[in-house]
Amino acid sequence: MSRELIETQRVHVEDGVWRVQCPVCHRWFEAKRADATFDTARCRKWYNDAPKRKKHALEELHSMAIRASEIAHTYRYSQDVFDQILALRAALKKTLEGMDTDWSQERLL
Repeated sequence: MSRELIETQRVHVEDGVWRVQCPVCHRWFEAKRADATFDTARCRKWYNDAPKRKKHALEELHSMAIRASEIAHTYRYSQDVFDQILALRAALKKTLEGMDTDWSQERLL
């Protein structure tokens, strides 16, 4: 899996020693390699698992949108349920706008 180089702060201390700030936990550490990025394997794993976490979150949002549509259909003549569904739909829309993905409204509701 090739990923773009992660922006991180690096300071060359002396020959073969670098001070690097981990982009996940933001701790500074001494590295022997100039291209070191993470201070621990845990931080590297957390960074590499981010796409899976995002996909899972999107699947949950999609599932909630489907459930909201089902509830709206079941209680289509209830003003209180209708108001709650509109509030949920607005919250979902706001959440999805904050994510860097292209989800159309038709796909959600």
